[in-house]
Amino acid sequence: MPKEFSGTWEEQWDRAIKWMKLLPTMFRLTRIPVIGKLLFKDSFVGDPSAKNWVIPVQEHLPQMASVHLPFGILGPMIEAAAVRARAAKCICRSSFKCKAYPEDVGCLFLGDAFRNADKKAEGFINLLSTEEALKHARHAVDIGLVPTVIWDNDVEIFGARNTGIAVCFCCDCCCDIRLGLRMGGKAFRKKVRRLEGVQVQVSSECDLCGACTVSHVCPTEAIALGIERAEIDQDRCVGCGQCIKVCPSNAIIFYIDETANVVDRFIAQVKEVTVIT
Repeated sequence: MPKEFSGTWEEQWDRAIKWMKLLPTMFRLTRIPVIGKLLFKDSFVGDPSAKNWVIPVQEHLPQMASVHLPFGILGPMIEAAAVRARAAKCICRSSFKCKAYPEDVGCLFLGDAFRNADKKAEGFINLLSTEEALKHARHAVDIGLVPTVIWDNDVEIFGARNTGIAVCFCCDCCCDIRLGLRMGGKAFRKKVRRLEGVQVQVSSECDLCGACTVSHVCPTEAIALGIERAEIDQDRCVGCGQCIKVCPSNAIIFYIDETANVVDRFIAQVKEVTVIT
């Protein structure tokens, strides 16, 4: 995303679209460590301190009924935020002309960093009430988009990075984070975190059909066929829940460690990098 907003909303949007279309090339170049670090150090692509958390969608995770995700996490964040705003469109889906999900379900922005964002990006950012923000998030999840909490240097477009965070509603086909996981190097993958306490396993019901290993199902390529069942590389898995949707045997099991205090631990991690209240 451009580092500053200037010009009309249409000019801002056109610049952002051009930048987004370069992402596949940018992510591939980051596989060459020195080149990637030098070229993209001022963008989220090369931001070494960026952190992203994928929040699995509840309906795909029946084993997690005792923990109300994603709204056990999103609800308190939205309600506590000093400022709530939303993008008029999703820049990812607009850039890559998404055919699966609507463009007008944009990111949420939480925190004081976005207090004047509607003036800096008039026509692109709109301030919301708590109820409007919650309604927007519920609609995004209801249509199948996966919430991803984003903290990177793009927040600096609006103001202090330590007082803002974004909640993106991601599709697998267009999301810039998913593109980075598929096309970028190991350095980018380290920026995307699985919620602590979320466990992913493959049961004996697996018949090695290979549905979960089809290209782009797992954005981190964490699943491979073993001798008796599919196997998950726990170090690569970000817990997005996409594999469970395609498994015809219901053999992939997501569950939460009941003692993990997933919601409290996540909010504590967010508080380590930014304050949105």
